[in-house]
Amino acid sequence: MNSAVCSLYRAALGALIILTLYSSCTKEEKPIQPETGKPTGEITTREKILYVDSYSLDYQWIQGITRGILETLNISMNPDGTLDNSRSGYDLQIFHMNSKRNPSEKSIKEAAEEAHTLIETWNPDLIITSDDNAAKYLIVPYLMDSGIPVVFCGINWDASVYGLPTSSITGMVEINLIDSMVKELLHYSKGGRIAYIRDNTTTSRKESENYEKLLGTEIIKRFPTTFSSWKEDFLSLQKEADIILVGYPSALEDWDGNTEPYQAFLRENTEVPTGSWDEWNAGWVLLSYTLSAEEQGEYAASTAIRILEGESPGTIPVVQNKKASVYLNMGMAKKLGIIFPMDLIERSHMLENWFDESAD
Repeated sequence: MNSAVCSLYRAALGALIILTLYSSCTKEEKPIQPETGKPTGEITTREKILYVDSYSLDYQWIQGITRGILETLNISMNPDGTLDNSRSGYDLQIFHMNSKRNPSEKSIKEAAEEAHTLIETWNPDLIITSDDNAAKYLIVPYLMDSGIPVVFCGINWDASVYGLPTSSITGMVEINLIDSMVKELLHYSKGGRIAYIRDNTTTSRKESENYEKLLGTEIIKRFPTTFSSWKEDFLSLQKEADIILVGYPSALEDWDGNTEPYQAFLRENTEVPTGSWDEWNAGWVLLSYTLSAEEQGEYAASTAIRILEGESPGTIPVVQNKKASVYLNMGMAKKLGIIFPMDLIERSHMLENWFDESAD
């Protein structure tokens, strides 16, 4: 080999060594197993995402959103509630504002301040929020001009009331297919008077107001605070309305998560067609057009990934949820003497008859 060829060979070899060293320095380091001396495969450097939910994990809606977020980010939750992100490229923390159990404005503001303190100390790369209280009490006062990208979900009907979206904030609003459900319920009612009953929260009041706008008619509204007042309100509404829209009442002061007393009361006392948009009410009412909480979480997490990979939140438009399922309560239909048409049955989930046939 002549001297010119040798020089070219040595130069090429040197460049290869430098490139290899550079690559090894810039690759994400992985911890070494002491027994084998091999990498564990666990990612050690992750972008940080904080998820702030307005409520808590004892609320089934939040369970669904959280499931959607975890599955999209490839993170699992351990039985003790801790998160396992060993297979994910993201480090997730979850903060619960618990505003259904502590609904006073003072308590909600204190929870938002606590979340803001966590943001300042942990310094997340992106924040996900769910439902209205996180938007009203955390996003608006603390995050509008923070520069931290935010993806919201679960805001009912209209995010513009909070000044959203912005150049750094986008997300998915939650809409219910109330118009389609009421149109169906009118086939089985004696008139067109509509009532609404849920619990005494910001979400309930905003929700019922938007139902009025969508339906183009005034709704009789009740916002009880205890199970006892909830029962009294439901009984009185049946004398005032032909259709009752029933929300999940998890913010009642004496709510303990046991739904059986509510179901038993409605089985015994329902006399007019009832409907709901909450899947967890499907066994309580005649007809349900339910939303997917998982859809909200999946969209929020997938949008977060897009932003962390370089897309600007300001270029991602706010969207509405699209998934819904129809549930027919055949036990309630039997009680009210209602026979559903075959075309509705074919596109619905039917719930089992919860009456004792032997009592007939």
